Amino acid sequence: MTTLFEALTWYDDAIDSFAKRLGASLIYGDHQRAFTAGNGGSSSIASHLVADIMKTSKRFDLPSVICLSDNIPLLTAIANDISYDDTFAEAANLHHIRSRDMAIVISSSGNSKNVVNFAKLAVDRGATLFTMTGFAGGILREIGSKHGVSLHIDVNDYGIVEDIHNHVIHRLVKELQK
Repeated sequence: MTTLFEALTWYDDAIDSFAKRLGASLIYGDHQRAFTAGNGGSSSIASHLVADIMKTSKRFDLPSVICLSDNIPLLTAIANDISYDDTFAEAANLHHIRSRDMAIVISSSGNSKNVVNFAKLAVDRGATLFTMTGFAGGILREIGSKHGVSLHIDVNDYGIVEDIHNHVIHRLVKELQK
């Protein structure tokens, strides 16, 4: 059994590197917007990420950050009228995601079709991709490793994976406050 402390210690360098690369991309990249998304606990982390980038970082030179999982009416309309598998990809499409944008996709399993489809759309449109996964990482880990920057926490415990993904946000804010 891996504890949170053990996992944080084991993945400290990877967490630090990911937070620094994400921070540098937000600060120095020529990005207009960053879109975040996730399901369940990862949705909360995606939303928390937006709040901390927009307010806690105390920076006004960053791209606009939008959490696709925050717009419940839009998500339910897409799920009902099109497909739940396409909720985030279609929402990003409606926002006209393009090459000067970023996609930050969070999933413990990495296999939910709606996050995978969002990541694929982001790559197809030339957006900069960052992914955070846990467990075996799934398809999202493969996409992130091949087409972007991927943080994978190889732990089979939702609590630990989600705690570390939250920790990444706090490390990112420290980077943005430098």
